[in-house]
Amino acid sequence: MPTALRAACAIGALALLLQPAGAAARYTLVVLSHADRSVYELDPDSGRILHRVQLPADPRDAAISPDGNQIYVSLPAAGTIQTIDARSFTLAGRIDSRAFAARPAPAGLALTSDGTTLYAGAGDGLVEVDLASHLTRRWERGLLPDGLFQIQPGSDWLYFPTGNTNRVIVFDTSTHRRTAVLRVNGDPADVGFAPNGDVWFSEDRDGTATVASSMTHRVQQVVRTGGRGASRIAVSPDGRYVAVTHAASQDVALIDARARRLLGVVATGRGPGFPVFSADSARLFVMNRGAGDVAVVDVSRRTVVARWKAGTDPFGGGLRYLAHPQPPAAVAGGAPARRPGHPLH
Repeated sequence: MPTALRAACAIGALALLLQPAGAAARYTLVVLSHADRSVYELDPDSGRILHRVQLPADPRDAAISPDGNQIYVSLPAAGTIQTIDARSFTLAGRIDSRAFAARPAPAGLALTSDGTTLYAGAGDGLVEVDLASHLTRRWERGLLPDGLFQIQPGSDWLYFPTGNTNRVIVFDTSTHRRTAVLRVNGDPADVGFAPNGDVWFSEDRDGTATVASSMTHRVQQVVRTGGRGASRIAVSPDGRYVAVTHAASQDVALIDARARRLLGVVATGRGPGFPVFSADSARLFVMNRGAGDVAVVDVSRRTVVARWKAGTDPFGGGLRYLAHPQPPAAVAGGAPARRPGHPLH
């Protein structure tokens, strides 16, 4: 299928699937905590801890299956991917590969839209995991070690920011070929996807956020946030907002995704990690590794309205949908709403 047509089909599917879930959505908030080697499941309304499972090593990144039944967690210190049965919140098995001998590996994780194939960062390359057979194969080298990457729902293109080389490489996971290379200045670090096909990047060096078109693979605009330090990004399910956290300035910038302008900046506390929007896009959950809590931001008021304790140093999180078809963007920042992911460096 020609690239432009495939992108158009993907945008149509993405817009349909990412319609705001509203009151019909039932979901929980999944939180990764590094030092206590744990994954927590929280009630997204009260912050009450529903479940906790302890891991054999520190978690690095995670992906939630589209049906919400499985959580995959990378454990670089153990050289494996741990599978969690999310229905019982118990350890269910592990995925091993000789490629994970290259440290740090496995690192970043991302799932294809149908949930059948998992991609893991391994050294300077990627490992593809067939989740039916757990067979793995290594492909693509020369990438940023320990880097973040995400798969766009619908198109299944894998976007891999390469940090200080100021490039984002786009791979077609169906052919394993490079589809495009985008020039994104400012050390691109993380990726988020909007229902209209826009692709957003956060930049570590200069605190900017960049938006590109998945139709043309061209950068369209750069938004300055004033933030400083390592960054993470998320796009709201309704496509109205972009959130970018910054570790050094200890804040989250909220952007009008349609007008592509900064709305405001909210102080969140020490070490903000991944931002995760609620299913109705009204709230933002910010994992604060340094403060040891989850800051709950009212998006319209642009203020912190609650703080929830979740482990020792929560850094990543995502939504696990229970009784509503899970939006593809909630499968990983972003991310899955946002997949759980890397601690900040």
